[in-house]
Amino acid sequence: MLGYNEYITKQARAKISASMRGFGRDTLNFWEKMSFETLCLWCDPEIVIPYPPIPNKHVVEFEESCDDVGRLIRYYLHPGHEDERKTIAKAGKEWLHAHHITERRASYLLSISLKIINGEKIILEGFGL
Repeated sequence: MLGYNEYITKQARAKISASMRGFGRDTLNFWEKMSFETLCLWCDPEIVIPYPPIPNKHVVEFEESCDDVGRLIRYYLHPGHEDERKTIAKAGKEWLHAHHITERRASYLLSISLKIINGEKIILEGFGL
């Protein structure tokens, strides 16, 4: 079994990672992966996420059956697709830092809370609703 430091070191060196659903929909594992500028394969957790990642811009989406994961890994590891892989990986990390680090989430929550306190109409920006 890997210790946490070894796990993080290996994750940081990976070219591709896959965020699989476990017993829940949202996983800490997904948010960790996005912080390493590694291409993240993900299966949409079907939950509401403010400012969700855009498939093929921030993440690469795979089918819930996982039938296409092998094909996607081969595609993005092919030398002819290295620039595409790196571009999506970089955009994914930038997306995470723009919307989902602790400070950004706290700011978003506070702005919504202030609107509620002030009796303003709430528009849930970034939810795609």
